[in-house]
Amino acid sequence: VYYKSTATGTATYNIPVAVHIQGHLNLSALVQCINKIIQRHENLRTSFELLDLDGEPVQEVAEVVNLPVT
Repeated sequence: VYYKSTATGTATYNIPVAVHIQGHLNLSALVQCINKIIQRHENLRTSFELLDLDGEPVQEVAEVVNLPVT
């Protein structure tokens, strides 16, 4: 909590990390978890649409978005 309060407004709070995991991947569980995260966070379901060529972008928040995995 202290670090977050001191790093407000800077990019240092976002720390990118890559992890290599070996073993079996339960793909259906992964997709289910990602879809639950998408449902909880409105910004992950938000898109912008132009109503016409000269128009302003309009924000749309989808009720349901599912991650397609093939």
